[in-house]
Amino acid sequence: MDKPEETLVQKRIRESLEEKKKEERSSEPPKTSIDSDKYDVTNMALADFLGVKSEDWAEYRDKLAVIREWGEVTARSQDRVEILSVLKYLEDKIAPPSLAEDRVKNMYRYIRLDMDSTKIQKEKELYEK
Repeated sequence: MDKPEETLVQKRIRESLEEKKKEERSSEPPKTSIDSDKYDVTNMALADFLGVKSEDWAEYRDKLAVIREWGEVTARSQDRVEILSVLKYLEDKIAPPSLAEDRVKNMYRYIRLDMDSTKIQKEKELYEK
């Protein structure tokens, strides 16, 4: 039985994943009990940009991952400079965080709303003629 032909999107996703795996293998830090995500250059730059201290990494890990993913999709790149540029533009665009909130939580909240609204818009399009 023949395999179904791969779509362009599927091909790009597969190539992106393969490239990411190659990068991880070539630049993989030694296996230790220390959280290796914390030492990824892009994660470090993002945490530094948002003012996250190393002792607070565990608290913000999931939020930073969502922020980074949104930045990669929006910038259409995995280059950290482009990601940080997109996030800087976003931060200038949205309201500053309240006194009880920090920059990570403020940006995360906006990004979650943006992701949810995009999902809702796509679902609405399914019902339209």
